[in-house]
Amino acid sequence: MIIIDSTDSVHTISVYVRKEVTTCDSTLINEASQVETSTSVTGTYDSGIFTFNITHTFKNRRFYMLELKSGGVLINRSKIFATSQTDLEKYDMNEDYYQTISKDERTFNIKE
Repeated sequence: MIIIDSTDSVHTISVYVRKEVTTCDSTLINEASQVETSTSVTGTYDSGIFTFNITHTFKNRRFYMLELKSGGVLINRSKIFATSQTDLEKYDMNEDYYQTISKDERTFNIKE
């Protein structure tokens, strides 16, 4: 999953692709509203990773599906989550929903 900052308008995205490309067609699908946005993107390819910039206004705390196609062939499908949380490298998808349980906090019930 790709996690991006929803406060930015230009985003740099790096994904693994199935073939060497420098230009492809991208489709962003907002999973809540099912609105699709299609554009052509240009980027760099290095060792199976395609890196490109995309300009899009993502809504905070929404999921998107990204599809990249080259010559009509799907070369990548990725899920994107947009958040305004600033420390993205420490972002926890379960924040405010679940507690992270450490090994020492676990208790086991044994049935006799």
